[in-house]
Order: sequence, then C-alpha cells, then structure tokens
Amino acid sequence: MFSFISTLYEIAGSNLYSDTISWSEDGRCLKIYPNNNFITILTKYFPSYTESTFFRTLRNYGFHKIKELNLKSYEMWRSKHFNKFATDLATFSTTNRKARKLKINTQYVQEMIQLNRTILNELEHCSKSYRILTDNLIDLYLSLGSTKPRVALVYVHSESTIKLSKILYKLQYNCYFAVSYVDAIKRFYEGNIDFIIIEISQSRALFLVLEIRKTVSNCVIFMIGNPISKYTARSFFFTGINEYLCKPISEYCFIELFKKYFINEFQT
Repeated sequence: MFSFISTLYEIAGSNLYSDTISWSEDGRCLKIYPNNNFITILTKYFPSYTESTFFRTLRNYGFHKIKELNLKSYEMWRSKHFNKFATDLATFSTTNRKARKLKINTQYVQEMIQLNRTILNELEHCSKSYRILTDNLIDLYLSLGSTKPRVALVYVHSESTIKLSKILYKLQYNCYFAVSYVDAIKRFYEGNIDFIIIEISQSRALFLVLEIRKTVSNCVIFMIGNPISKYTARSFFFTGINEYLCKPISEYCFIELFKKYFINEFQT
C-alpha cells in the first residue's frame, strides 16, 4: 500500500496531470477533478482500482474531504500527514496503517466483549430455566406418587423422540416407541398403556386414535403437530384425542397437562 501514497505524491507533483490531480495553492490539500482524465490516471497508475476504491483508500490513509468549501469543479482532500512538503512518505504510510489497524482491533475487542456478555446472560437464563423445569418435573413425579407402573406409547418422528423421552423418563414412564402404525397397534394391545402421544404427520395417525378408542375410552391421548386452524383441531378432537399440542414441544406445557389429567386421578 506504500506504493499508493508514493504514486499519488508523484502524480500530484507532475504538471502532466495538473488538470486532474494537483496540489492546492498552500500545498496542504489535494485537488481532484472528477473528469475523464481521472479514469485514465486510474487505468494507468492504479489498474486494479475503481473510482470508489480509490477514494476509499484515501479515507483508509486518513484523508478527509473538505465539505465546507463550495466547490463545483473539483474536490479538496486533506490529510495532516500528507502535503507537498512531506519528506518521509514511508513514515506517513506506516503510521496511518497502524492507526487504522489499532482502531479496527479496538472495535473488534469491544464487539467480542459485548457478545461474551450476551452469551453469558443467555447461559445464565437457560440455567435458571433448566433448574425451574427440573424442580417442576420432580414435584410432578412426587405428586403422581403411585406404585402403579406408568406406561406410555409414543408414535412420533425421531426429532420429537429426544425431547419427549427426556420428560417421560424423568416421570418414571416406561416408554414404547413405535416405528409404524402396525407396530403401534401391536404394542398397544400388548401393554397396559395409560398414556399415548401421537404425531399427526405419522402414517395413519388418526386411524390409530380411532382404533384405540374402540377398545378403551379412559386412555389419555396427546397429539402433537404443526399449528392448525381451530376447525381442523375440532375434527381431530372428534376422533378421540384429549389434547393437541403445537410444535415446538414445550416441557412446561407437558407439565401443566400432566397435572390436569393425572394429578387429580392419583390424589382421589
């Protein structure tokens, strides 16, 4: 980048380009005329530069455009380290690059500090939420407080399985994870199922609900899926489900529903 400064100094001092780039009368500013010759100079001396790149590089080296002057035919650019009488351009170039680098690094450090604070706050919030959730699950498990084995039939997609299994295992449920409609029917008739979770997008999910309701009416059935209209939800409830849960699955929602359907049963 030092070649940019030295080349610019050479152009400004040459009479060949005085109608395009030249020194001001006091030798402390650059006069730049945005004419056709300016593009010619860029092509000859700065072949990889466009007009916007040239002026951006000027700013990178500490130049600023003098705006208070009412100039129409040319622009005035000034830097306190760059003038007609400068004797050590290398020092000017090095000083400005270091200053800009320091400015960028300082800004980067400040942004990283702010990002770290945000991450720490989020982690603290998640930690508090997890502790609250764990306490609620423990309270719910103690409230269920029955020696009767609790068995759940789960017929959902794999991405829903992980979250559901964590909740049900903490509540000491024995879970049957069905992989198909036939498997779900088979597992239902094999075990004493008292709680069922079905994902609506699974194959023949509604038929599974109807088949279960032919046999038992007191088994609690939760259905999960994407948000739907109230009219669609109403048709699902006609098949015999107890609750429809919109994804993403909320642990707190499950806790409240378990309290609604199971706590009173075990307390009476």
